Parts: sequence; C-alpha cells; structure tokens
Amino acid sequence: MNAAQAKLCLKYRLLNTMGIPIWIEKKSSALISYQPMLGAAVLVLLPEKILETAKEHQKILAGMLKVLELNEEELCVAWLNPLKETEEVALMQTINQWAPYRVLVLGESLAQFLLKSTKSLDELRLNSHIMAGYIPLIEVTYHPVELEKSIEYKRKAYQDLLRLKSQIIEARMV
Repeated sequence: MNAAQAKLCLKYRLLNTMGIPIWIEKKSSALISYQPMLGAAVLVLLPEKILETAKEHQKILAGMLKVLELNEEELCVAWLNPLKETEEVALMQTINQWAPYRVLVLGESLAQFLLKSTKSLDELRLNSHIMAGYIPLIEVTYHPVELEKSIEYKRKAYQDLLRLKSQIIEARMV
C-alpha cells in the first residue's frame, strides 16, 4: 500500500475533550491515533489511550510533547488496542507507511513487547533501537503515569526528550 492509499484508509473523527482530530485506520483495530501525518517527525506510541478523566496524565503528556518543540503537523500521538501476535506485523507496516523520522515508545511493557526484549526501561531508554526490516528508529522513555509518581523519572524522561529533539534538529540540518 502506498502513502496515498494509506491516507485514504484513514477515517476522521473529532476527539471532543481535546478538540484534536482523531484518525482511525479502518483495516486494523490495533493502532489508533490523534493525528497520523504521513512523514511526521515523531510518532509517539502509548500502550493505551489516556482517559478523558485522567487530566493530570494528559497535562504530563502535553508537557512532554512541548519539550520536542515540534509543530502540530510534525507530531503524531497514537495508542494501541491490545495486540494479538498476528497483528504485530500489520502494526509495523502501518508505522512504516506513516514514515515518521522516529518512534517514541512510552512505557516499559510496550517497549519490551515491540522490541522483543526483557531489558528494563532504564536499559532500553539509553539507546536508539532498530527493528529488523522497519525504517524508523525507536526511542524509549517513561509513560506519563510513571512520571506522575517520581521526580527522578521526570528528569530522566526530560533528558530522553532533549536527546530526541537534538536528533531531529541534526536531521533537519542535513
């Protein structure tokens, strides 16, 4: 499927609480996004949707995204419905079709699942990761729920986001 076809298979809805456009891929129930933009600088993946009632988690996520200093069209935030093993390939194909520069995975369990790793989040967040056969590099940091619990986690996540921001700036200079 090419980029034009991928864009056509997206269905538009409006997320009432935040006034953010939401797109849902019709062919897969696995990946749901606020705003998938083909060729976005960063695709942010969450293990599940941050609920409308979790205002503090929404504020933390918004703060995290501000650190990257990206325009709205350069950013795509998505969450996963529970994945079956058979849907993993479809998920990665969708990510490749959206062609982000980087994928930022929030949370240890999702990072371990996607990277097929048993390493801790602290180990995973130290390096960029490559998944065989897939284009974007994967960066890992803490989920907003974890950041609410610890100042130390906030500091580490901030460092992760600054590193990602500098990678984006370097890529723009090339």
